[in-house]
Amino acid sequence: MQMCDNILEKNRESQAAVIQGYQTILNALAKRMEVENITEEERKSITEDMILVADKIAQADLQNKKFLERQGTKILWGILGVAALIGTGIGINSAIGGGGELPQIADNDDDNETMA
Repeated sequence: MQMCDNILEKNRESQAAVIQGYQTILNALAKRMEVENITEEERKSITEDMILVADKIAQADLQNKKFLERQGTKILWGILGVAALIGTGIGINSAIGGGGELPQIADNDDDNETMA
């Protein structure tokens, strides 16, 4: 499980770095927007750039969620595989250990005769 924790931690760090980079761009664009003497065309261009950056953030988040889903699926298959191996081992051990014979139930013909 330490390996899973390491993968998730590296993913968290990488995702945080990506978001921080985009946030820096958004902050710079917001500062440009605060300038009083920019034209309406410049304001519109800055707004469009901010929307593009916000879309990039959403895309990075979606990719991260897909990554985490794939990792979760791999872990689940690994756990199921281990459980199947353990179950197979128990089944084989039971078959070998029991001599392959099922226990027999005694036939009580005496009970049937007294009831009749």
